Amino acid sequence: KLQVAKQLGIAANLECLLPAHFIWRLYQKLLDQPNLAPLQDDLLAFRLMAILGKSTEPAIAGYLSQPGDQDLRYYQLAKQLAQVFEQYLMYRPDWILAWQQGNDPVPSNPQSWQARLWQALIKREPGLAEVHRAALHQRLMQTFEFAEKSKHLPQRLSIFGLASLAPLQLETFRRLAELIPVDIYFMNPCQHYWGDIVSTKIKSHRSIQQLLSQSPAEHHNDYSHVGNPLLASMGQQGREFLELLLEQDETQTVESFLEHHPDTALGQLQADILDLTFGGEFDIDPKPETRTLNSDDQSIQFHSSHSKSREVEILLDQILEIVSTSDTKPSEIIVMAPDIDEYVPLIRASFTGKIPFGIADQSRKNQSTVLSSIVTLLALGHSRLTSIEIMGLLEVPAIARKFGIKPTDIDQLEAWISETGIRWEWDGDTKAANWNVPGTDQNTWLFGIQRMLMGLMIGQEQGLYEQHMPYDMTSGDIPLLEKLLALLNQLTQLRKRLKQAKTARQWQQLLNQMLRDFYLCRDAEGLDLDHIKSSLTKLVDDMDTCQFNQPVSLKLMSYWIQKKIEESASSMRFIAGGITFATLVPMRSIPFRMVCLIGMNDGEYPRKKAISPFDLMARTPYRKGDQSRRQDDRYLFLEALLSARQQLYISYQGRNIRDNKLCPASVLVGELRDYCSS
Repeated sequence: KLQVAKQLGIAANLECLLPAHFIWRLYQKLLDQPNLAPLQDDLLAFRLMAILGKSTEPAIAGYLSQPGDQDLRYYQLAKQLAQVFEQYLMYRPDWILAWQQGNDPVPSNPQSWQARLWQALIKREPGLAEVHRAALHQRLMQTFEFAEKSKHLPQRLSIFGLASLAPLQLETFRRLAELIPVDIYFMNPCQHYWGDIVSTKIKSHRSIQQLLSQSPAEHHNDYSHVGNPLLASMGQQGREFLELLLEQDETQTVESFLEHHPDTALGQLQADILDLTFGGEFDIDPKPETRTLNSDDQSIQFHSSHSKSREVEILLDQILEIVSTSDTKPSEIIVMAPDIDEYVPLIRASFTGKIPFGIADQSRKNQSTVLSSIVTLLALGHSRLTSIEIMGLLEVPAIARKFGIKPTDIDQLEAWISETGIRWEWDGDTKAANWNVPGTDQNTWLFGIQRMLMGLMIGQEQGLYEQHMPYDMTSGDIPLLEKLLALLNQLTQLRKRLKQAKTARQWQQLLNQMLRDFYLCRDAEGLDLDHIKSSLTKLVDDMDTCQFNQPVSLKLMSYWIQKKIEESASSMRFIAGGITFATLVPMRSIPFRMVCLIGMNDGEYPRKKAISPFDLMARTPYRKGDQSRRQDDRYLFLEALLSARQQLYISYQGRNIRDNKLCPASVLVGELRDYCSS
């Protein structure tokens, strides 16, 4: 959109959709189901919760019989299963359709109970069999058999910025291309065919296998070559997507490669990938001759530090130097990390006031004191009601505003709470009932409030009165004390109401009342409350849709709301002016003059995603086009390397901050450094 606006003066009325969203619209329009909604994992989870309790499967019953909050265990299990089923619907639709027919296409299925669980889900709600993604895709393919160009279809479809598509989506676009022109713009890193290249690791592994097979005739029959080691090692995802595209008989290719690489280390590296060479040679043997570079070449930089804070400080120094000594603008710089949330406080502390910047992909919780305080309020039902928790609530502007507490009052309240000995819990009886400790009022909120009130009534000079030492206060302190008591009164009432399990609609009413009782919002703070209210409304609607009307516990509601709050907010701050900070995710690697990758530590990137114990895809033969978080991350690193126009900056924590021991960088950084030093 920025480039369109740059060329034409304006970019308006452009609709850019993700492939899944566009395909769902096809289901709605071409199958004449305008109100059809995606069967997302939230909806699946609540449907599964309704049947898990009735399941007699030993694997399920064994997990649910463990101690702990049962509602939370049911939901977490249902959520994991829903995510697995949603993955099957996209990448293994044939499994789902076979299960519905009473068959199990998974050979020697170690978890055949999943098929029975899906069948129980369809039996409970037969209409689901026709509205999930696998069934809709099958119907759409049948519709295409007799379809003519429809008024519901665009004049042409352009697909760009994607490094992969699920085979189901690719098949949809292939069939759609029979009706309208479909253009797929694929950023091919190499201008030669590279579908048969392999990494040095795989090539060595194959050689060992051949030796062990004792088949000398096969030793020289391995026609695979490495080509460029970086492309071979990091490019699997892009290579498979390119192969899937070329396998389609209808595919017509138009190639456009621009060989514009400056005489720098970065330029030569990108040229090697484009030409499928290593140092100008076709394969890694013989070893390429050493290239000569300018002594001041800094197009590829590696920085090692002791901590995240030092990493950000070095980054700032380097960016300030580049901006001041070249024509590079802050808006031409992108900084990406495996998880930008971990760096947000450090970025704000270091960069604010020194250079303009914007941070994308933050979780809502990190952007809003209102949302983080909602988590604290919900935790009151099973928290110790500590003085630290209450002071944290008082420091939230929207809460302080509601109770008339000024910023200048906070220090006074903190002094009262500390000096009266308030530490935790409301009173001794609550301590004994909730925490199985002696039921004394000592160091409770009631204990401290009584000391304050006695100080107002009889003064400190009277000494001990009924085993309490009055706290010195004056009549001028009464208005502020009233505000503190009003807050504590609301907290104790809320705490009692949170104890009992409730239906989703009852939770919605209670939490909406909580928002009215505790918050007086201004400006953008109101948007945070709107997010919670709309999420609660959606929760009620989802549970009604799933016919799930059972009461659920506070722990489940707290967990659900916390997950909603931790979701990433809109990415509207991506390229919002100044330096762009973002998480390293697909569609972030577009051309920038300077691309910076921070947090490239071993074990943190490529990111490790725990394999679900229920994921049958991980335990069955791999299919071309399957999703792999590790391969996604390797290809993202390669894309970032290719997107840097003038400078690639990489940093990691190479030394332990406590004992100065060496810490390895990401394996991808190691491969890149080895390549550069060869």
